[in-house]
Order: sequence, then structure tokens, then C-alpha cells
Amino acid sequence: MLNAQFAILALLLPAGLILIAGGALAGRRPAKSAVAGLGALALAAISYWACGFAFHLGGAGLVYDLPGLEGLVCPCQRPRVGGHRPVPAGGAPGLQHH
Repeated sequence: MLNAQFAILALLLPAGLILIAGGALAGRRPAKSAVAGLGALALAAISYWACGFAFHLGGAGLVYDLPGLEGLVCPCQRPRVGGHRPVPAGGAPGLQHH
């Protein structure tokens, strides 16, 4: 339950930063600042939708043998010999098991 609350707070963080930045401006500049901030947030969301997921989890199917990750591996990267792809000594960077 606590993770869901932190996720909601993380989604509200950009809106809070836009409000703080707008509070320091005078005249019509806060409205323009808010529109620019929301536009940047929309551009970031569209960019993540377009290619960010591939960077985020694109190689998970190559490193882990968990069920359901097979779809994250491109057919050109699927192992052909021995049932697994070779992993460098020490494992993949950042994915060592302890």
C-alpha cells in the first residue's frame, strides 16, 4: 500500500514543481510557465511511450528466466545453441544475484 502512495506522489511531483515555479513569477508569466511545464510533461510521456519502455526493460528476457519475459526479446536475439545466451563473467552489469 505504501508503494502505491509513493507512486501517486511521484506522479504529482511535476505539478508541484510547476506550481512552485509559477509562484515566483508575476503577471501572465505563471500561466505561460504552466503551459510550458505541462507541454514538457506531455512530451516526456509520449517519448517514454514511444521508446522508453524498450530502454527500461528491453533486455530483461535475455538475462532472467522468469515466465512472461519471452516477449521482451527480439526474435533476432533469441538463443540458438545451448538454450541460453552467454553472459559475461560476473553477470550482466547491474543485474548480479547475491
